[in-house]
Amino acid sequence: MTNQDWLWPTLKTALYDDLEKIQKLSGGWDAVIFSGDLVQGGDKAEFDKLNFVLDDLWAKFAELNCSPDLIVLPGNHDLKRPPLNSVFRTLKRWWDETEVQSEFFQDDANEYRASVATIFEQYSTWLETSGERKFNLKSGVTGLLPGDQSIIITKNGLRIGLITLNSTWLQFDPDEYKGLLHVDAKQLMAITNNDPDRWCAQNDLNLLITHQPPDWLHERSLEYWHSEINPPGRFAAHIYGHVHTASARLGAQGGSATRIDLQGISTFGLNKLGDKIDRAHGYSAVRFQEQPSSLQIWPRKLHPAVGGGYNIGSDNGFKLDVEQSFTIPLTIKTATRREEPETLSDIPHVGSFHESLRGLEADISSAPGHANVRTVEQKLIMDALRDDRVCWLVAEWGLGEDGFINTIKSKIDPNAPIYKIDLSEFSNRSQFSELLKQTIGLNFERLCQLLAEVGSSFLLLDNVMQIPTPSDSGENAEFETLANVVLEYCPAIKIVLRSHRPPIATRWPIVQISALDEADLQAYVCDHPDGSIFSATPSTIAQLHRYTEGIPSRIDQALRELQVVSLSELVSSDVDFPEKNAGFVKAPDALVLAIQQLAQSVDAATQREFSLLKVLSLFPRGESLGRIQRFYSTSKFHASVATELRSKGLIEVVSQQVLGIDAMDEPEKKLKVGLPARECIWDLLQKDEPYELNRRTAEIYFGPNWHSGQFKPPRSYRFDSPHCPPSDIINANTILVRLLKEAIAVGQKNGIDRVLGLSENYIRAIARGDHYASAAALCTDLLPLIPSHGFEEKLADISAEYAGALRMNGDHQKAKTVIEGILDYPFPKPKKQSVLLDLAFCHNSLVEIREAKDLASQIRAINPHSASGLQAEALLIELAEEDPSRLEKLHELEARSRKQDANVVAGNIALFRAKHADGDPDTVRQILAPLINSKKASDYYNRTRAVVELAEISLHNGDPLTHAERIHLVRAYHFVFNEQMPRLFDRCHDALWRDFIERGDLSNLLILFRHSSLRWRLRGQERKERKYLKKLRAYLNDELSKSAAKIEKEFTYFMVRATHYNHEANPNTLIQQSADTYD
Repeated sequence: MTNQDWLWPTLKTALYDDLEKIQKLSGGWDAVIFSGDLVQGGDKAEFDKLNFVLDDLWAKFAELNCSPDLIVLPGNHDLKRPPLNSVFRTLKRWWDETEVQSEFFQDDANEYRASVATIFEQYSTWLETSGERKFNLKSGVTGLLPGDQSIIITKNGLRIGLITLNSTWLQFDPDEYKGLLHVDAKQLMAITNNDPDRWCAQNDLNLLITHQPPDWLHERSLEYWHSEINPPGRFAAHIYGHVHTASARLGAQGGSATRIDLQGISTFGLNKLGDKIDRAHGYSAVRFQEQPSSLQIWPRKLHPAVGGGYNIGSDNGFKLDVEQSFTIPLTIKTATRREEPETLSDIPHVGSFHESLRGLEADISSAPGHANVRTVEQKLIMDALRDDRVCWLVAEWGLGEDGFINTIKSKIDPNAPIYKIDLSEFSNRSQFSELLKQTIGLNFERLCQLLAEVGSSFLLLDNVMQIPTPSDSGENAEFETLANVVLEYCPAIKIVLRSHRPPIATRWPIVQISALDEADLQAYVCDHPDGSIFSATPSTIAQLHRYTEGIPSRIDQALRELQVVSLSELVSSDVDFPEKNAGFVKAPDALVLAIQQLAQSVDAATQREFSLLKVLSLFPRGESLGRIQRFYSTSKFHASVATELRSKGLIEVVSQQVLGIDAMDEPEKKLKVGLPARECIWDLLQKDEPYELNRRTAEIYFGPNWHSGQFKPPRSYRFDSPHCPPSDIINANTILVRLLKEAIAVGQKNGIDRVLGLSENYIRAIARGDHYASAAALCTDLLPLIPSHGFEEKLADISAEYAGALRMNGDHQKAKTVIEGILDYPFPKPKKQSVLLDLAFCHNSLVEIREAKDLASQIRAINPHSASGLQAEALLIELAEEDPSRLEKLHELEARSRKQDANVVAGNIALFRAKHADGDPDTVRQILAPLINSKKASDYYNRTRAVVELAEISLHNGDPLTHAERIHLVRAYHFVFNEQMPRLFDRCHDALWRDFIERGDLSNLLILFRHSSLRWRLRGQERKERKYLKKLRAYLNDELSKSAAKIEKEFTYFMVRATHYNHEANPNTLIQQSADTYD
């Protein structure tokens, strides 16, 4: 497309007009074949443009009431021409290099195959990430080279087989290659299970597609082409392009079946003939007629119009009939399954089984974003389906189960169909059989017969709604007996039972999926067709995760919206309490119906259920029943109401538990409503009811006088405590954003001031609790909402808090930029000192020492005796590296700071002194003792740093950690994991890792790896993850068998991540590597 964009608008108009005309003659479009040269130079930008061109074309097809499949393969313009290194120079001599010819197709590990793969990298990436675009890109069994595929299309009861073979892999530079290319029989064998004749015999029509014509093959390759790849009778036609002219050739020898070669004209692009440019554009419409077997072809070509311009019409280079077409009779056999039956058991029932089962086909499209997420769950379900052919899939409403199931199918058997039966109204087998008759005209017995005829297939038993209690588990047996009958009758089928609650006492495996965490969200975005427009960093991923809550359908929508708005605009939009019909993702019909039934019921008990559901919808991270029992002062919510909602799959119970390493306390249980259900509930509320309910939640979280700007939360909400659960903080952040949006909508300045005052007090509280990531997240949401006029003081104050939180989270450059934007604001002196101190620390971290010293001097000049003044003095002493007495001066300043109750300053000084104590554990322990033993909450962050520092030095000197030190270190890990402090997190991980290794604690070692891996993946630190995978492999060799029963989930995660980097690895090779890989 490079330098040819000007061609498309005129051609597009002519093409779209002609598509309408030709459809009236040929009928609707079932498939579109592009036989290569989709772009000009193989660049990513060109493939991005291609997406929009194809989206637009398929929108035109939609106007014509059709949605054809798209089949593609690469041409010589779709590869990226490589520099001619030794590998490619050798490949240019292909026909002289017999050893290379032998090595090339043996395995994909050789340098020649690997190099060829690289030149198609952008094409392959586009292919993998385009499954969810508007155009229906069809994929199938992939082969040895990019573009090699076998694809099955079923239309109107017919099976159409398409074979695409890469013929262009040797044409990687601009030289002339006619008569020099090669297509190997191994390419065909790899995608037809080594039996192309049998593969073709299953289909009604088979088409072979390449980019180059046969005469571009080398004479030796052409011999194999005619004998091993395209012998007479195997394919109805060979379709190709490349040379910008259209033709149809028929030929037969010695009474064999006729070979048909169809050469397509270029739909878009230029053909240069010497100095002349030839606009040779066009396409062909082809219709397959089963009886009599024939191809009717309408060749179309671009013609110059009289007076200027162009139009597309018949290509009169062909001899055409009155319908502007020509017909080619086919002499090949149709599928063997249509031959006359020989025995009674071979006689088919009326209509093909494909036609009879069409009503059960699941509408589950390709979902590339799901390919590399939930990898542990993927492995578990694939193991279950391989071993038992059946499993339960448990998920909340709207968690992208279809994409997950499609990913599993594509990895197990991409060509197998998926059938779906809705069990939401299931009561017993006889009722179910009657329901089948009403919906698809089949009873249960006939259904089993047809499914057995299909062969390899998947059956989704969907919406298993009524999961019984332990005292009433008979219904489980009904479901499983039903599935077991199908399994026994259909030996090639695999069954998934999908429910929103785990079954009781099942005999089959259960796989439960949840919303994506941030690491999986990053992988989902990277693989998503629309993900290229999103700049994925830990900060932007965290914002997107807060907005979407990790729900795939919401992520899909957000990525579409990010094509027209910025991320900050998106996350500040009304994700909470949206306007009715605001265009959000449609919830599942069964979920909508279940909530509507609650809302419209006149039964008092059911009304209480809906009331509790409304209240819980206000808390994105859930809330404990005890805290909201008296949400309405006139009545109380009892546990039985929550139990009933849970039995209906409308709420889930989540635990606020630690990461799993030596968990000490029983986790608190919270009741949570998923986002799809919350949106359904909000849609049923009266106009002002959501904000009325939110004001009541503000009373619960911030105290009864919140509306005057006062911040006095109840004792149960200790936002200034380091141990405040993240769920409470996320809920509080959401409540404040809603309050501000409501105040801005009302438009009263006093109301906005009060909410901003409340927000400031709250932000300072969570900052005192060292929840800097949450403080920064709230500021990110609030600042774009605050009106710029009349609120300058609030903007400056919240920006200052934002900068401090960013600095504490390690984002020094961004914090510096924020502070520089508010330096001119006339803060009071104490606040001015605090802002300048944050800026001085930023300069110091960015190794801008002179600027840091200058600012420290300015701070001391304002007030040398304040906490900020003392810290500035400490900074100046620390930066005076040439001063031999600086540690003595710091010791004196630490004592003075403690006397003035400037404990944070004293802690910072103690940590600096410990770092420069020459690694002596006793000296370090003595210096850090006041900090580690401190009970003051304001010291928690520094206490965490001290715990890590002491653990590092003790372990480095060979001293084992005491039990108390280990508990402190585990708590430190929990804290830095939640607060996302990268450097401190890595140090804490390293110390725990060493301690667990020395204690032989494999269970905790694997748990530690699983959680740390998530953080590294999110930060793009795959090298660090690989480093610990290598260590873990060596250690597992000796220790796995001792603890395997306790660590199944963690070991599965390790295996998944290991195979992510080493696809050829298996469990045995992973745990038998030499121990010398451990360092």
